[in-house]
Amino acid sequence: MTTKDWTLKIIGAISLLLALLLLRFLVLRLLRRWIKDKHTRLQWEHTLWYLGLFLTIILLADLLLGGISSIITIIGFISAGIAFALRDLIANLAGWFYIIAQAPFAIGHRIQIGEVHGDVLDIQPFATIVMEIDEWIEGDQATGRIVYIPNYFFFTKDLHVYDRHLPLIWDEITIYCKFESNLEKVETELINCTKEVISEFKITELIKIWNKQKNQFNLLEPIHDTKWEPKIFFSFSERGVKVNLYYPINAYYRRNIQSAITRKISEKLQKHSDIYWSYPTQEIKLEKD
Repeated sequence: MTTKDWTLKIIGAISLLLALLLLRFLVLRLLRRWIKDKHTRLQWEHTLWYLGLFLTIILLADLLLGGISSIITIIGFISAGIAFALRDLIANLAGWFYIIAQAPFAIGHRIQIGEVHGDVLDIQPFATIVMEIDEWIEGDQATGRIVYIPNYFFFTKDLHVYDRHLPLIWDEITIYCKFESNLEKVETELINCTKEVISEFKITELIKIWNKQKNQFNLLEPIHDTKWEPKIFFSFSERGVKVNLYYPINAYYRRNIQSAITRKISEKLQKHSDIYWSYPTQEIKLEKD
């Protein structure tokens, strides 16, 4: 290739660059006129920048190097570089396809992925958006923060779904009674109080729905107790008799139900003269010299 040929190619390359820059300038002016939202416009500008860069490299390679084989080689290198640079974005898209295809959860479900707990607000191609719960607030209450979870997390972290088939989970309240307490009355009062509260929160209706539909989920039978009824467990401790109240709740009203049960239990147990609360105490003896 002669010097004249190279000179013509360089002139052509400069002309191509000027033409592409002019085209980009005109397109950006149109975008600023048509799109008023600043963030949307910025996304379009970034997208056009990368597309323009890719197009410029292809056209310059064709102009300066010539031949389809050179272009294919360059495209191969560029594609490999893009795939490496955008590996997280590609993984996010794969995670999004997994969520759409397998449907482990949907918008409105409560999930935990890694350390993040929340209610699903939206499922986007690159991230799942949740309303955060817990963190510094107890009882599965919302913190008010919105969390964007990259979709590739669903391949690398454990996923917990609170309400895949029904919004029922188990919760527990622990109290302590003295050894001389009437444990039979304790059990009766705790069970009755819990049944009253979960009935008020329509948990009983959800349990009836489950009992009708549980045959659809036979795989759960060998590993899960599907009798959604309050249960009491006693054990000895240094403070006295440890009483664990185990009961079903709606996953979205855990704190409300726990508060209502606690209030009702406190009112009921105080009426009995043979039930004694146990709590940490400290005895100080002062002796005179």
